[in-house]
Amino acid sequence: MPPTSAISGLSCLIRTVSHRSFFGFILSGLMSFLFSGILTARAVPIDAEFTRDWVSGWLPSWAVAFPAVLIPAPITAGSWRA
Repeated sequence: MPPTSAISGLSCLIRTVSHRSFFGFILSGLMSFLFSGILTARAVPIDAEFTRDWVSGWLPSWAVAFPAVLIPAPITAGSWRA
């Protein structure tokens, strides 16, 4: 059986990673939602098709934004402490 300190350290690591992942998920979703909406409104007229165009542009941009937020997160989180 592993020592208690090892278990608590692992638990802390799992919580940190899950918090960063959740934060990255929300951040990338909101930012890509806003920017794709603004850019869609500038590119096409706001009519009955606008929402369909916006969502069809937002989902792929979120697929790119989420890893783009998660990859540098551990690097930047440690850099401000140094």
